[in-house]
Amino acid sequence: MAKSKKPEYIGDLLGGLFRQRNWQGRFAMHALFSFWDVVVGEEIAIRAQPDLIRGTVLWLRVSDSIWMQQLHLSKNLLMEKVNARLGESKITDIRFRIDPTLGKAKPPPVPEPPALPVDQDRLRHAEEMFAALPDKDLQKTLRRLWLKTETSRRS
Repeated sequence: MAKSKKPEYIGDLLGGLFRQRNWQGRFAMHALFSFWDVVVGEEIAIRAQPDLIRGTVLWLRVSDSIWMQQLHLSKNLLMEKVNARLGESKITDIRFRIDPTLGKAKPPPVPEPPALPVDQDRLRHAEEMFAALPDKDLQKTLRRLWLKTETSRRS
């Protein structure tokens, strides 16, 4: 039987490949990367993040050895929570590795220097031009950019 010369949708081709290679279950397991923070809660999510899945083993990056020990003791509960969310695809084990970059507080934002006074007539004229744009976010962004440019020009 000759193959059809009709174009096929990429979604259909990928779906067929997934079924042929039996990848549906493995692909479904990787959904846990998107729901991890919700399932384990903020306190754990700050200190532990999924890194990779090998077979049915989940590898977590953990901030330090204390959290590694705590999570190791809670491994069965973690697997229950994750597997309940995954459905048919199941994680059979969790392994850990230390990643000291997790759990670190973000540096405080650098404060902006006080703004120099702006010529109000020029500002009003610029705002009239921005008001002609239909996108409010674009208007705000252009206004901030204009103010930065104006104050740096004057300093």
